[in-house]
Amino acid sequence: MNSKSVNSFWLATIWVGAFVITVSIPIVTMMQHYVESATGLKSIEQISSLYAPYVGTVLTYVFAQKLINESKVTPTFTLVMAIILSLVWNSVVVSTVLHVLWAPISLQEATDQAVAIASKLSWFVAPVMGYYFAKPAIVKLEHSIDSVDRP
Repeated sequence: MNSKSVNSFWLATIWVGAFVITVSIPIVTMMQHYVESATGLKSIEQISSLYAPYVGTVLTYVFAQKLINESKVTPTFTLVMAIILSLVWNSVVVSTVLHVLWAPISLQEATDQAVAIASKLSWFVAPVMGYYFAKPAIVKLEHSIDSVDRP
């Protein structure tokens, strides 16, 4: 990894880590019934709004750099970031729904909470989804355009 990749990795790790820790607090307090669902969801929304421009920019940069210049950002770096972000987002959703198994909460309430939380965090995983799932379509389109006979 070159020095720019190392710097990007550490900055992304700091921002993503801080966001995950901060947003985990209202999620855990909701699941432990220390706060009402409405209060926890409001806190998640506020934290998400606070971090979205910064973490979103960092993540977009990381994955855009990979698309713009394949040689500067290693595949391992983007793969690690993609796995971490996917695990965080999915663990929030799964744990919120699984909460019904050990807490006095209805399945409908648990599902409603999962949907409400996930909708506030969708921006967090969007760069990963765009990079890994849109890239093959973009490459295929570019190949199709390049293969067209030009006069």
